[in-house]
Amino acid sequence: FLPTRFSPIFRVTDRAFGISSEDMLGRYALLCNSTKRESANLIGAYGIGRLSPLCYTDSYTVVSINGGKKNTYNVFINENDSADIAKLAEEDTDEPTGFEVIVPVKDGDIQEFRDKVFKICQYLKVKPIIHGATFEYENLNPLFTGKDWRIVGKQIESVVIMGQMAFPL
Repeated sequence: FLPTRFSPIFRVTDRAFGISSEDMLGRYALLCNSTKRESANLIGAYGIGRLSPLCYTDSYTVVSINGGKKNTYNVFINENDSADIAKLAEEDTDEPTGFEVIVPVKDGDIQEFRDKVFKICQYLKVKPIIHGATFEYENLNPLFTGKDWRIVGKQIESVVIMGQMAFPL
């Protein structure tokens, strides 16, 4: 879900997997701890993306559904200026397995969030379902390709795509 003036929250939901309570409390707040290092086809691999909302806000909410349990956590900057996590709630559920990150957005940043989501998603191989906006993606044919990269672009901007993420040239 994209933030709006009436609901200034950026929400990302992934129904592919959830994370157990043990892994959330034991691994989630650790930097450089990734399960994606062996694949060039997955986004991530360095273990820092999950904490990236802390570059914008001092705390955000994570909801993980795994093994019939729905757990809610607060990820925050602690008194030592380190990432930390606190479990807020646990309940039984029959909801599908999944993971959700919920970030509060400042009113003045709502449009920028919407613009950045479009810019990032236009290069993904599988386009996500985005609630709160309709995007028209351009079909950009690669100018050059390699084993794990491609360069796409137009006259005003070209980017190299590595691990489905666009980097300006």
